[in-house]
Amino acid sequence: MALGVLIPSLVGTAVVVVFADAIRGVEALAVPDLVRGMIALFWLFGVYLVAQRVVSARTRIEAEPLMLTTVSARTVAGGLLVAETLRILAYIGFPALVLTGVGAFLLGSPASLVLIPVAALLFTATVVVTGSIVGYAAAWFVATSRFVARHKTVLGTAASLIGMGGYFLFLYPQIGGVSQAALAWFPMGWFADLAAVGTRFVGSPLRAAGAVVGSAVLLLGGGAIVERETVALWFTEAVSPDKEDTAQEPEHTAASEDSVRTARGDALAAAVKPLGVPAFVPTPMRRVAEWTLLRTRRDPNRLMFLMIPVFAVGSPLVSTGLQSGSIFALLAPVGAVVLPWLAGSLFAMNPLGDEGAVLPVTLTAVSGKQYVRGLMVPGLLLGLPIVVAVTGIAGALSPYSLGESVGLVALSEGVIEEFSWFAESALTN
Repeated sequence: MALGVLIPSLVGTAVVVVFADAIRGVEALAVPDLVRGMIALFWLFGVYLVAQRVVSARTRIEAEPLMLTTVSARTVAGGLLVAETLRILAYIGFPALVLTGVGAFLLGSPASLVLIPVAALLFTATVVVTGSIVGYAAAWFVATSRFVARHKTVLGTAASLIGMGGYFLFLYPQIGGVSQAALAWFPMGWFADLAAVGTRFVGSPLRAAGAVVGSAVLLLGGGAIVERETVALWFTEAVSPDKEDTAQEPEHTAASEDSVRTARGDALAAAVKPLGVPAFVPTPMRRVAEWTLLRTRRDPNRLMFLMIPVFAVGSPLVSTGLQSGSIFALLAPVGAVVLPWLAGSLFAMNPLGDEGAVLPVTLTAVSGKQYVRGLMVPGLLLGLPIVVAVTGIAGALSPYSLGESVGLVALSEGVIEEFSWFAESALTN
């Protein structure tokens, strides 16, 4: 939170203090559609993130039998919404405080002391409610539809790619050709007009009122929908995606029993197909690698924990590259460092926590070095070819010489090896 919230807010505060006189002298300006569209885009992205969190980690509640037998489902659902709202406010509270100070003390608007915090609160609450509606709906489909449960990895990955693709389409109009101003019609972008009331930035009073009324309708109606969704989810027995029709059992023979034993003995390898770990990898490391692949495939939303810092750092870099017209000159060295990090982190993001209570059993079945090396195998097998190919192509399209492009490819391989050595040393010690 210090890197993502506190430091940028302090930098923003310093900029405001340095340019305080210039801000006080700002003349009356109309709120542009680009600002409304930008807020609408961030609102949609927030809904996407909350929905991801709900469907991946918040579908069930702590101490569920106790909660659902002592208070109403409405109380539980409402408490979860409040908790998620407070989590997001912990991130946007400081920036909102800085904007409140600018509006009240530099732009001379006492109304900003109330309206900017209200706009931030309504923005957060509507994001949480809408994201929860989408997330609980997806969780309900997974729990009640055998088809969705069986193919949730493919469907979840497709939804993530579509969501992020749409976000980047508007975030970088140089690529997608669609300006953020195209979202100015969206009511959740009208929080800009609400926050600007009383300042020198002239917004639309009708849109400001529409933001308040629209938020109230969404919160009341969305809260009722979330209650119905959570009741349907928590009081419904989930289907089993692997359950088959057992009305007619085949006759068992000695040969069939042997085939069953063979299939069970290699069930883990079969579960990760079409991916696989080569046979030359030692068995303990291969089993750890296969389990890591299976866990990642079952929970593709883990990718979001990696994408958030990548977006936070990569967005300004990509924007700079596009504006300067030298995007490939930037992508080649960045890819040589970032892609190896992604390849290793995706499969070994939480190596000790993922094992949970069975960690002692795992570390008694395999040695510490075998466990750590098994975690690194998927990143090396799947990530290394991609890293080399992407870095090589970006280097070939960049203004770098042949020797420099080859050096970037070698750098990407060296980063993978260095990260692997560091991970093994850190975890085994």
